[in-house]
Amino acid sequence: MKKIFYSLLIIIALAVYIIVYKTNLVAEPVFNSGQDIKVMIEGKEVMCDPMPINDEDEIFLDINTVKDYLKMDVLWDEEKKILVYCNNDEVIRIYYNTNEIKINRMTTTINDILKMFEGTPIISSNFIHEYTDYKIKYISESKTYIIDKPNTAMNAKVLNGTRLRKEPSIWAKVVDKINSSSDIYVYKRYNKWSYIRDEKGYFGFIKNSDYKISKTEPQIREKKVSIDKKNDGELISITWDYIGRKQNKIGKLEKIEGLDVLCPTWFSVIDEKGKIYNKASIEYSKEAHRVGYKVWGLVNNSFKPKLTSKILNDTIIREKVINNIIDLAIIYELDGINIDFENVYLKDKDMFTQFIKELYPICKEKDLKLSIDVTIKSKSENWSMFYDRVALGKVVDYMILMAYDEHWASSPTSGSVASLPWVERGLKNLLTMVDKEKVILAVPFYTRLWEEEKQGVEVKVSSRALSMKRIEDILEKKEAEVKWDDDSKQDYSEYIDGNSTYKVWLENENSLKQRIDLVKKYKIKGLASWRKGFERKEMWNVIKETLK
Repeated sequence: MKKIFYSLLIIIALAVYIIVYKTNLVAEPVFNSGQDIKVMIEGKEVMCDPMPINDEDEIFLDINTVKDYLKMDVLWDEEKKILVYCNNDEVIRIYYNTNEIKINRMTTTINDILKMFEGTPIISSNFIHEYTDYKIKYISESKTYIIDKPNTAMNAKVLNGTRLRKEPSIWAKVVDKINSSSDIYVYKRYNKWSYIRDEKGYFGFIKNSDYKISKTEPQIREKKVSIDKKNDGELISITWDYIGRKQNKIGKLEKIEGLDVLCPTWFSVIDEKGKIYNKASIEYSKEAHRVGYKVWGLVNNSFKPKLTSKILNDTIIREKVINNIIDLAIIYELDGINIDFENVYLKDKDMFTQFIKELYPICKEKDLKLSIDVTIKSKSENWSMFYDRVALGKVVDYMILMAYDEHWASSPTSGSVASLPWVERGLKNLLTMVDKEKVILAVPFYTRLWEEEKQGVEVKVSSRALSMKRIEDILEKKEAEVKWDDDSKQDYSEYIDGNSTYKVWLENENSLKQRIDLVKKYKIKGLASWRKGFERKEMWNVIKETLK
């Protein structure tokens, strides 16, 4: 009996030891006074390099943490020592070693926003809080920086004293003891356990039964009101008006029913200092407004990739170009800006997007619509791949898809400028990246007359871009038959003259109606056309009757 009794005592003692000590029911947390400072962003520990700096209760975070974890759109120009921060309402430039800060185009002074530590720019938490929803505080007891957005964690109170554990298990190590009625912050609830933070800044798990959620009003940061006016739902009709030289005299414009916006090709960036060649006319704008048009001035990059690269990669020159664009828009009373940058190096893809990010907030401030022209996606680096369509779609009012030049001027084979299947594929692809409310489909008012000339056993292919009227005159003179091409979904004609066969895929009312059908089928924002003067008058009747 004694053996049994002593055996039971041993078993009971072992059970008590396992239950009480091995499950940490009475264990005390052991804090390491020499532990590293922790940075917890929305409940997750992140590694910062360098560590945050606490300067008189103001915390400074390194630029990589701000970019990678707080998702602030900041750009650091190491050469110029300028930090650029963009959101849809403001572009902010902060200049190191000065108290100068520029918000859009207004310069002001603010102390100690930007510092350097071990060669890395660090940014004030006050600035971060001002321009994001994040709140940052330091808890000295646990040596922890807490960075949370409103409503990241729910406020709660502990019902009875409990222990905060490293893992969701009674066997897990105790991180801290939490007294009854203590405030805690619940980040995530699981089946029986919750991941929380206590008042001392320690993170871990407690049972769901150990606390009660507090009834508090949700913390919602008041958002800045955008001055951008919402679209009224009506489809937009735009045409580019090619201006070959500066206009001295402007005659009276006639209102074309079915046309809303004139986009004159007025401006070109022409040198590395950001100078803009200007062909604009205030009389043109006034006359266009008189008859009811909006005017969006086109700005191109002269289609020079080397020049464009130097401008895009220089923070000061980018700003200068933007200021020049805005000044011209004000002088010529524009309603919008149309950016037509083409032939850009793929390596400059991100900097082109940065340029548009910096331009967009100032356009909004001045109540200017910002549109950008993009090609149908292809494998051409300089003519297609440099457009980050997803990112650009977030920082423009409209993205205009230039759905033409399927077969371009120097194409090795003849073919349609814009066959319907090709256009539809390109449009569908763009709509996987950009909101349909921002997309405008651009169609050609020109066609190409292809010549296939026999030169011995080879055939030389060349082409000419012609207006609708000009190609009709040629076909009539040659008495060429026009027939339907089911592959391109266009009217087609060809004729022989000497050693050459001439081919043309016609742009006319038939092709236009089908493009407008695509606008309506995919519920995009409207139609654009290149270019005014190449069309037959009947084209505007089609737009008026079917688009509007």
